[in-house]
Amino acid sequence: MAPSLPTPLLSSLTAGSSVTTRRAATALRAFSTSAPSNREIIPPESPKYITLQKPPQSEEIKRKPIKGHLPVPRQIFPPKSGDAKLAPDYVARATPLSKAEQAGLPPKNDLEAWRRSMAHSRREALSEGLKGLYERKTTAEQIQVRRSQAKAAVRKAAVEAAERDDDVLTRSTAKVKRLARLKKELRRDSLSELYIASKDFIVDEAELAKKVDELFDEGYWASKGAPDGLSIWDVYGPPIRTSQMVDQQGRTTGSSGYDIYSAEVAKTARKQKIVAEELTGGKMV
Repeated sequence: MAPSLPTPLLSSLTAGSSVTTRRAATALRAFSTSAPSNREIIPPESPKYITLQKPPQSEEIKRKPIKGHLPVPRQIFPPKSGDAKLAPDYVARATPLSKAEQAGLPPKNDLEAWRRSMAHSRREALSEGLKGLYERKTTAEQIQVRRSQAKAAVRKAAVEAAERDDDVLTRSTAKVKRLARLKKELRRDSLSELYIASKDFIVDEAELAKKVDELFDEGYWASKGAPDGLSIWDVYGPPIRTSQMVDQQGRTTGSSGYDIYSAEVAKTARKQKIVAEELTGGKMV
């Protein structure tokens, strides 16, 4: 019988296999260019599914509101005094010399000499500052005056300018005047028609009797060009129908060539009548 080999323990096999697995994983990770897949899976409906660049945060520092109010700045050159502060003696009166300087004594030490030099520089700064502020004041006033004059000139030109056509035509008074003019023209045309038609008016009984006998004569319609005519329809034809009037206005496809020609003739006659009335200045019957 062959001798039996020693069997290793299960724990030792498990430990050895885990060490080997970690070493292999480490070796593979060293040669891999992709990130380890240890992140969670993001579904498509999540807002983090698409990576967007985040905007930089604002570095604005919100300051706290300052309570209270600033004092009203006083006028450096009040209207009463004007440019009195530009006088040569104003700086001397505002910043007088010390008694020692007025007496002409030299400074006692370096500190007093430095104080005198600083006082002299302050006097010069005050004088130059007053001159600069006055020039700034006069410049600002001149700019304001020029702006005011320019605005006044523009306003004056706008006031004295002639009214535009769109303003005149869209004004209510213009509309009223236009309507009154149209009514006047219609009244004048009506009077012209009445004047032209007055030649056929009957003004006495003799003319009335003559007209009645003429109209009620048995051969009246025969004298109008219809030998067998008994009524007005036999002479002038039947009255126009609604469909014919529509055809004359719109010339529908169902109209015949004669109807279209008749409609064109009627339109041409109306146009000629309108042109003649415009040229003569009166209505034509």
